[in-house]
Amino acid sequence: MEDSFIFFLIMFLLLGCIPMIQIYYKNQYEKSRSKFSDAEIFKLMSRANHFLTAKQLSMVSALSKKEAANRLAYLSMKGIVKKFQDGSGMRTVYQLKEALPEDDILPISIEGLTETEIVDAVMSYSKDYQITIAELVIIFGIEIELAKQTLERLKKSGLVKRLWKGTSLIYVVKDPLIKGTPKFESSSPPIKIKLPKESKQEREIVKLKIPDADILRLAIEHKGRLTVTLVCLKLNISIEEAQIKLDDLYEQGAFIIDVNQQDALVEYYLRDKNLLEQ
Repeated sequence: MEDSFIFFLIMFLLLGCIPMIQIYYKNQYEKSRSKFSDAEIFKLMSRANHFLTAKQLSMVSALSKKEAANRLAYLSMKGIVKKFQDGSGMRTVYQLKEALPEDDILPISIEGLTETEIVDAVMSYSKDYQITIAELVIIFGIEIELAKQTLERLKKSGLVKRLWKGTSLIYVVKDPLIKGTPKFESSSPPIKIKLPKESKQEREIVKLKIPDADILRLAIEHKGRLTVTLVCLKLNISIEEAQIKLDDLYEQGAFIIDVNQQDALVEYYLRDKNLLEQ
């Protein structure tokens, strides 16, 4: 009986904390969004292989590291980006799963547009019939709260319906307004942002200690896939050194980054697949 009471008391306290946490992050979001808009964050993530850390965001924006961490945490709480731990378990990485349009004419002003015109504008840039918050933010240059209100507006109009996709609710166009399939336009190829540097001296020491060829050979031995912990174990180096080395080779274009959804683990994949055939 006593154990049950303690359990329910803990659950009550935890559930009571959730609204307070949400209020805290929303307040932090409101304070910092004028320094770097939601659209700018999504563009940055789209151009950075869809992955971003708070440290990276703070280095390329007017946000402090704390502000950047709070912004990304808020976007994660809203379900717009996904949060993972990297291979070392010491760094939080955020992922934007979808590809987003880039065009010189964007953003388009949403003011005065009818629901039909909004859907038509999104379909001009979408690769499918789903409408997402991130797409609305990029296409119309609005913040996520207005994007959510716009989705509800479209749903009430009957042009968009809400469906379950796995455990998530998505919004899709009920009756496509354009003939054929949606088009997806991108005016510029993906580019990488520079990963955060530790100290120059530390990076040079790691570079001298761990030749690039050793990492490449290790990747070939493991079918082109590496993680921070695997490199640490196989080369008998520290987690931090493995992270620095893999980030350095990613930045140079030798690896691409992906997330193992099942294990929530950041993985590095060898870009040159021809090396695996040798």
